[in-house]
Amino acid sequence: FTKDEYFLFVQELLAAENHVYLEMLDTIQEGMNRESCRTCRLQAMTEVLGETVQAHAKIEEDFLFPALERHLDPDGPTDVMRREHELMDAHLTHILSIPDDNDEQARARVVNVLTHLVSILRGHIEKEDGVLFPMARRILMDETLEVMGAKAFESRHGWRRHRSPEPIAGEEDS
Repeated sequence: FTKDEYFLFVQELLAAENHVYLEMLDTIQEGMNRESCRTCRLQAMTEVLGETVQAHAKIEEDFLFPALERHLDPDGPTDVMRREHELMDAHLTHILSIPDDNDEQARARVVNVLTHLVSILRGHIEKEDGVLFPMARRILMDETLEVMGAKAFESRHGWRRHRSPEPIAGEEDS
């Protein structure tokens, strides 16, 4: 990867994930609007969404935000994004803690909290795609982008780019 390719990888990864989250939110909202979609199904969809959103937030908090905070006020945009991550985590936890008593009251409580979560996450994605990612591109220096991209790539995939693959059993040269 070149310097720009590392940052583009991170930015494209996060932006692509945002697109997937918007599709997931559409599916969740369709479920919320269908009375036949039970509480446990809404909670299961929320759990999948939560796991992926939390992995996304971890890359931002571990790599992108610290790099930006060397150039910006830590109480500025990254602080807003962190607070939104915490708020989304609280909503996710609340939704998953509601007992599925297979009744309308439980479903109504899940839908109520889920409605807020969907709204928060949609607004958060707009801020990332419209403000945070373009700002990061303008502010961060090439060296920072290269290091951040490499660390994020390694964190997400659990391996180093230069590691040689293990031979496949039976395919070694004789």
